[in-house]
Amino acid sequence: MKKKLLLSLFLLPCVVINVVAQTTILHLNLGSHNETNDPSYGVSYTTNYATIKSKILEIADSVDANDAKWNMQVESNFVLQCIQQESAGTNPNDLIQTMDNLSYVEVDPHNHIDTVAGPGYNPYNYADLAHLLDSCGLTTRTNIGGFLYKASDWETSDANWTLWKAGLAGRTFPWHTWTPTMLWGGGTPGHTNDPYLIGVWHPAGATTISFLNNAPTNLLDMGNGCGWIVTDSTDVPALLVEIGEYISVLNSTSPSSNTFNTATVMFNFRNILATNTISKISEFLRGMKTHVTNGDVVWQTLSEKRADWLTAHNNTTDNFLIQCSDLSVGVTEEKQEETMVIYPNPSAAIFTIQSSDEIKSVEIFDVCGKMILQDSANKGTIKTLNLQSKANGIYFAKIYTSSEITTKRIILNHE
Repeated sequence: MKKKLLLSLFLLPCVVINVVAQTTILHLNLGSHNETNDPSYGVSYTTNYATIKSKILEIADSVDANDAKWNMQVESNFVLQCIQQESAGTNPNDLIQTMDNLSYVEVDPHNHIDTVAGPGYNPYNYADLAHLLDSCGLTTRTNIGGFLYKASDWETSDANWTLWKAGLAGRTFPWHTWTPTMLWGGGTPGHTNDPYLIGVWHPAGATTISFLNNAPTNLLDMGNGCGWIVTDSTDVPALLVEIGEYISVLNSTSPSSNTFNTATVMFNFRNILATNTISKISEFLRGMKTHVTNGDVVWQTLSEKRADWLTAHNNTTDNFLIQCSDLSVGVTEEKQEETMVIYPNPSAAIFTIQSSDEIKSVEIFDVCGKMILQDSANKGTIKTLNLQSKANGIYFAKIYTSSEITTKRIILNHE
């Protein structure tokens, strides 16, 4: 198994950044999906609707408390239950309209059409889903909340995103035509081979190669980042460090006039009933505050990102695109276990690092990704670190040796 580690890590001083200026700032949003097959994971929008609604409102409160932004992307089964259980067609206070009325939440359609009879049957395409959202009082949906980017993966002509700029007619509601203005991401069935992308561009075609090229005549696409996701079992401190490392690498690159770094951190409604899901989301949002304060991150909905991009780029020839895989190198986890140990762990103050290779330097980060210690003295295969002056908690040691870079979690407990 490969573990991705960054090529380099440079922390920049805190600066105030103009979002639309030439900058390496990360335009970030929280994102969520529900799926038509969620009942197979124990989440029924028929029987669990009231509980799920309360969970969604709780997450919204956390998003608000942490000054974040959330794109809630919903499938037909969820929308239909909102219509049925809350009379969303006539009730201005139904869940979907309530959420979209919040300044920090944007509701988008998310669609997997499936015309085959069975548990995943879904006769609605994106135009149909936009019409269902219209009936809930949402009349300005323009974002595509995920799509299959390769033609070889399409099962119906409805999935041909290259034609959507001219308008998509409904399948269930054929009189309704919907014209989106922005794609988001681009995936593969089961997300087994997704292209993790940062930036804004107009994909040229529906093949692995052409998708990464810019064609001014096509829809704008907003990159969804590097596959970051929060579940009920996520190691949030490790996720924060990983995101912090990506931010640092992006910051270490000189921006061009087109630089526009984008990412989404996802969670799925199929995990929403699990005990730890909401606390994990809240922990993640709190952990990102340091990056916002430092000017490394700005929370924006997808539509806000698009508006920011178009403010500085009012033509379709401008584009910016990088692949997350180009920002990292692989180091085998197995090799790390054989060549590097830290003991004792947990420790009351003193940690000893022992390596089979010479240790060049060590950097210690807190759970927010902030470097709190750097030690490049006394090179050798054994190094001792004293964290007596630091507060109890979880930290991450990034260890540079003559042959590799290793990140390990350590726990400080003064007792």
